Amino acid sequence: TGEGKTIVGLLLLQSKLNEGKSPCLYICSNNYLVDQVKSQATEFGVPFCEIKNDELPDEFVSGEKILITNAQMLF
Repeated sequence: TGEGKTIVGLLLLQSKLNEGKSPCLYICSNNYLVDQVKSQATEFGVPFCEIKNDELPDEFVSGEKILITNAQMLF
């Protein structure tokens, strides 16, 4: 904890989006970690989106933003 792994992961994914390699997905094991990752993304200005109404967001599909979710939402 607290060693910067989350922000490094987010920045790697953002770098891929900047290179045009998309979509990018950050998968967490539970909702607590999802909230932590979203908080760090907000703190550092990394654009992200979430699944709402069981649909993939257009911003994710088009490669504009990183999708942050938990594994259960994907299955």
